[in-house]
Amino acid sequence: MRPRRLASVLRFVGPPMNTAHEDIEERGDPEGRYANYCKVGHNALEFLIDFGQLYTDEARATLHTRIVSHPQFAKELLTTLGESVRQYERVFGVIDSP
Repeated sequence: MRPRRLASVLRFVGPPMNTAHEDIEERGDPEGRYANYCKVGHNALEFLIDFGQLYTDEARATLHTRIVSHPQFAKELLTTLGESVRQYERVFGVIDSP
């Protein structure tokens, strides 16, 4: 695959985020946080997803965000993320596994 210019990578590709629910109220821009580390756990009632940053010169990850959700939502998130990855790979090429 030919390398892309940075400007073409930064532009939005694909359909806009799902805004089909008319009952969503947006209150400004959501806070964006970079994560290159994720840990997932669960119990009988909920899934816990921790996001953070881990760098090679640090012994431990620094966690900054925890999402707690119902199992049905976690399964829907899995489906939605899988669809998004497939769409990304159609546009930009296959993502290499680490």
